[in-house]
Formats: sequence, C-alpha cells, structure tokens
Amino acid sequence: LGCGSGLPGLELNKHRRFHVDFQDFVR
Repeated sequence: LGCGSGLPGLELNKHRRFHVDFQDFVR
C-alpha cells in the first residue's frame, strides 16, 4: 500500500505502530 510512494519506511513504521496499538486495545 505504501510501497514506492513517498517514504515507505515511515509508512511501514506507522502501520506497524498502529497494528501494535490495535492488538493491545483488543487484548
């Protein structure tokens, strides 16, 4: 989704952080 557009690394980091937060919220 965020590959090849702007900063893939930053987007990936943001997505990863969101995923972790979501998992913590679900638990």
